Amino acid sequence: MIAQMTGENKKIQDLIAHLQSKIKQLKQAKDRVEQDLAQMARHLMEERNAKSLEAIKSNVGSAPAPRPEPLIIVRPRTPEPQHQPPQKRDACSSPVNNNVSPRRESAHSFNVGGGVIRRNYGDLPPATSILDGTGSAEDNSVKHLRNRVHVLQIAHLKSMQELERCEKMLQAQTNINRELALEIEELTTSKISSANQLQRRMRDLELLCEERQQRIHTLQAEIRQLKYAREKLLLKIRDAEEECPEESGSDDEGSDVASLSESLILAARELAPGEQLLELGIRSGSFDSSVVGINSLTFILCDFYDFESQSTPLLMGNRPEYNLSATFKVTVDGFFLRYLASESIFLEVHQAIRGDFKLIGKASIRLSKLLQSKGIVKEPTLAVKSLCCDNHG
Repeated sequence: MIAQMTGENKKIQDLIAHLQSKIKQLKQAKDRVEQDLAQMARHLMEERNAKSLEAIKSNVGSAPAPRPEPLIIVRPRTPEPQHQPPQKRDACSSPVNNNVSPRRESAHSFNVGGGVIRRNYGDLPPATSILDGTGSAEDNSVKHLRNRVHVLQIAHLKSMQELERCEKMLQAQTNINRELALEIEELTTSKISSANQLQRRMRDLELLCEERQQRIHTLQAEIRQLKYAREKLLLKIRDAEEECPEESGSDDEGSDVASLSESLILAARELAPGEQLLELGIRSGSFDSSVVGINSLTFILCDFYDFESQSTPLLMGNRPEYNLSATFKVTVDGFFLRYLASESIFLEVHQAIRGDFKLIGKASIRLSKLLQSKGIVKEPTLAVKSLCCDNHG
């Protein structure tokens, strides 16, 4: 619709330009008509003056010199002069009074003292014949010029009317053009506002989709963790039953595994999207009697990732039962996966001697095994490198 209105606006502008050019042409024609009128009026006046002079010269040359008449003094009562209103003349009428009666007395009266002195100078030609001439062709020429002036005046009036009509049309078209421009501006503004609202709506929908996607990932992670905890629980119970079902220690271990798995399941419910649980368990130790005696106190420190070091209880003997279980909540991202692929968990065995602690051995577990297995890495026996002697425990 905007393109259609733009096309109509362009057509209107072309029409306005055409009307303006037409108005300009009409003004030029008006100027030319006025110039022609002025030139014709001037030519008409010159022609009339020339004819009047020729008529006067011809009459003066052909008429004989009159004899002077005797002076007669008459004292009649002089009538009061009558004031006649001036006659109205138009622009095309002759400056010479054509309404003068052809019968004009040749005697002129002058007031001298109390009476009138009248002198007769003979017969003179009438004024109308001297001024207007006697030829009929000349009268026809004047009438033709007057008709032509009248025609030009009518043409000039029509041109002025056409000019006024064109100006009114131009004004109306300008108003229409202004209204169309305002309507186009309103449509453009509404289009921009609609586009902005649509973009905001799309952004809101994208955010909603992202939130739902994160919720889906969270639920999937919880499902995987619960499945992993269930499998781990079943596996540990099965291993405990297969190893030594008759010993009481196996019952205790099975109960510990069950309690750990239950705590793992409870902790898995509070995980955020992208988080996982990693559990580390240290059951017992068996050290060489030459390094760790029966009355020696030992404990183990565990270092993993950027968490604090985890410590087992301080126990006596060379075969202590630590039963440590440490759970770490980690965020699985690219950096953590690279850490699992290249690093290890370090275990340090410390001995308490008279209120002090001494490092007596170290061990490590490669974390890359977590990436290669189903998430469970079991080390039944881990060799500890002794730092006080070359023996291993």
